[in-house]
Amino acid sequence: MGVTIDQCVNSIIEHRAPVLPGRVTLSVLESVLVYLDAHIGDDTELAFLKKLQPYDFPGTDNMWNSEGEKNYALARGLSHLVVQKLLVNNHWTFIELVQNVTQKQFNETCVNQWGTTAGGMSMRIYGGHADAIIDLVMNDSRYAEWRDVKYYDFKKTKKRTDTETREMTHILLQKIMDESKWDLVQLVRNMRDPPPACRYAGWKDAFMKPMNRYGTTLMGVLDRYRDCPAEAVLDLVMNDERYEKFRDLSRPDFPDQRNIWNLKDGRKNYELARKMTDTLITKLNLQDCTLPEILARVSDRIFRNTEINRYGTRLYGMVKRTYGSRMRNAVEDWYAYGRTTSVKLV
Repeated sequence: MGVTIDQCVNSIIEHRAPVLPGRVTLSVLESVLVYLDAHIGDDTELAFLKKLQPYDFPGTDNMWNSEGEKNYALARGLSHLVVQKLLVNNHWTFIELVQNVTQKQFNETCVNQWGTTAGGMSMRIYGGHADAIIDLVMNDSRYAEWRDVKYYDFKKTKKRTDTETREMTHILLQKIMDESKWDLVQLVRNMRDPPPACRYAGWKDAFMKPMNRYGTTLMGVLDRYRDCPAEAVLDLVMNDERYEKFRDLSRPDFPDQRNIWNLKDGRKNYELARKMTDTLITKLNLQDCTLPEILARVSDRIFRNTEINRYGTRLYGMVKRTYGSRMRNAVEDWYAYGRTTSVKLV
């Protein structure tokens, strides 16, 4: 036979603490607290017990989940206490909380005299402390001024998923495009040599600059892409349907891509170089010409100045790094090994 409400109330009063004579469900505990409040009435000596909440009672059945439903309302109440304790104990502003709080701090911060913490709640209801705080902010009017906070603003969280990482890159691109009134094509073109009105010195600078009042940068994102902004952008473009019409974008369309012209074993990346040369030759309508005809019509100036696609990509850097700045070698190599169309015989 289970414990009665009277037994629970008497136990709490006797111990002056959230101590029950046995396990109860959340619904029973809520009834106990109602009866406790009525029993205490105006008794000032016991008034402090009126502050007890269900989460102060360890071992309560169905505390955070009942019939498949998560108890977010109760969780937010505990999250609020934790957040306030962290702010006071560490002399933080809310922005500093976002920048510095760890899962361990959130789980182990004691919120009252009974030793209550959010350790059990944060992982049963949420994926971690950032999700708990964001849910609190979005649903508690006391935090309304912070509703621009996002999961990526929390510096000390678990490793992000691929989807979350791509979303961060998307937000950065959208921010730059909104500020500059550019589309992605214009963005890629202009980031080679950003105009004075652009507040970014280039792709690397854009990933490293704070993007909001929480001081959030995408430096952590670059860690996942070998410190290469181009890889981050391309991963987003190739895996997000919002960028489907830009999937002709490639590594050579980004500046300072020196490493792409060398393979890991030290050999030159002739396959890619031939592909890019083929694009240029095709753009010049020379793909059906003989080698002497092509050499007669293609000059160093053409390699330096001809844009091979809508992103403004030119091949001078490719010729310099792959063929030692010898344009003729690039054309001859393509002619021998990289042609994709039929050509006239000499």
